[in-house]
Amino acid sequence: MLSNGSFAAIPLFLLWVQLSWTIVLLGAEICYAAQNVQNFYFEKESKNVSHRYRYFISILIMNILCKRFENGEGPMTLSEISTQYEIPTRLTSHTIERLLEMHVISETPSLHEEDAIAYQPSMDINKLTVGYFYERMFDHGSEDFQIDTECQYKTQWESLVNIEKAVADKGGNILIKDL
Repeated sequence: MLSNGSFAAIPLFLLWVQLSWTIVLLGAEICYAAQNVQNFYFEKESKNVSHRYRYFISILIMNILCKRFENGEGPMTLSEISTQYEIPTRLTSHTIERLLEMHVISETPSLHEEDAIAYQPSMDINKLTVGYFYERMFDHGSEDFQIDTECQYKTQWESLVNIEKAVADKGGNILIKDL
């Protein structure tokens, strides 16, 4: 038969278990934050990056991957790119996703980390010009909206297309690997 003192121990035991797990989980969060502090640098700023800076980061990552490919150094993982070149992880991740969607880079197994995905150019780096790259960036995504670009907003649309052509023409002879 259990005494009243035994029943009083059950809530104390549950309180002790809860306190113990709170300490363990708090310690785990602190360890995670300490190990991944570099992933959180500039996180707030990386959400508000301008289009110009996104284009810059895209061409920078393509330049890095093309030079490594040309020198036979092998592909790089997302974390290697982010850490080595001090680019915020979220911005690197977003840029890599976009470059994959544009089919200018491809995934491959990492040479240094087991079970990690690395990235390399998916086309001939001797044909990958700045102009071609910007054309791919401008054309990436959907334009199937109900805005009249043939009559009502024709002038604005043509102006934008002419600017894009000028950028593509200007960079048509500059290889990304040579930047």
